[in-house]
Amino acid sequence: TSVTIRPLMKLTHLATCLSFVVCSLACAQDAPTSPPPSGAPAGSPPAKAEPEFGGGTMTGRPRQGGRAGAAQSFEGAMKRAERGFEALEESALDASTKIQDLESVQNLQSGLVAAKGMCATVKMTPAAKAKYGDDTAKYLLAMRTQLIASLTTSIVLEQAILAGDHAAAKAAVEKLQSQEHASHDEFKPEDEKKGEKKGEKPAAPPTVSQ
Repeated sequence: TSVTIRPLMKLTHLATCLSFVVCSLACAQDAPTSPPPSGAPAGSPPAKAEPEFGGGTMTGRPRQGGRAGAAQSFEGAMKRAERGFEALEESALDASTKIQDLESVQNLQSGLVAAKGMCATVKMTPAAKAKYGDDTAKYLLAMRTQLIASLTTSIVLEQAILAGDHAAAKAAVEKLQSQEHASHDEFKPEDEKKGEKKGEKPAAPPTVSQ
């Protein structure tokens, strides 16, 4: 009888232990997760940085507690491009201005790229209306093509600045000037054109030789 009872006792003990382990695991899964402590223990690996995209997360939403970038308009993007271009027009485009010229080209390019993505927000000017009528798709295609052409010329300009080729840089700036005039005549609203004329500096009086 004792020989028979001992194996039964061992089996009962083993079943009790297994039941305790299963219950412990089930309780651990059901228990709510506590927030991590504010201070990480010494030697712990650093937390992974949240991936950024456009000043926020990969979803495009700004991070909590961070400063969300102001929404940019087509006009704001073009003004940034124009500021970069105006700086290049006034530059000597030589070794002494190389760093500043590259920064100006960057501003020009970033403004053009941003504007290219917001073409659909721009209403037709009278000149564009006369040319494209109600064909909005053709109008937007033409505007996008103009912006890409200017962006392509700006890259040629950047390459010339990097190579120290003054003649090529000057030629690229002149090409950008003609592209700017053509796009403004067709796509820039009349009120903005008038504002530019009002803001123009008066011509310097001619010097009189003595």
